[in-house]
Amino acid sequence: VVYMDVWATWCVPCLVEMKKAKSLKETFKGEDELVFLYISIDKDVAKWKAYLKKYNPGGVHLISREGMEEKFIERYQVSSIPRFILIDRS
Repeated sequence: VVYMDVWATWCVPCLVEMKKAKSLKETFKGEDELVFLYISIDKDVAKWKAYLKKYNPGGVHLISREGMEEKFIERYQVSSIPRFILIDRS
């Protein structure tokens, strides 16, 4: 099972939710079949890396490649962020 969070460092509601995510991960600690995946749509890679280094939010963090944000947003029907998507086993 994948808990996917689409976010960006410039999105204030996203940052609020990122802080809440630590307690969510703690709630599901030990659930080996659950992955917390965070996809940033930031264009400023340095700012994204700095945020992760400073706050160490845990989970798997990826950033969309430059020019791929539009395709990702369209594919996962992201109309606004933060956007939470739960992907089941099938």
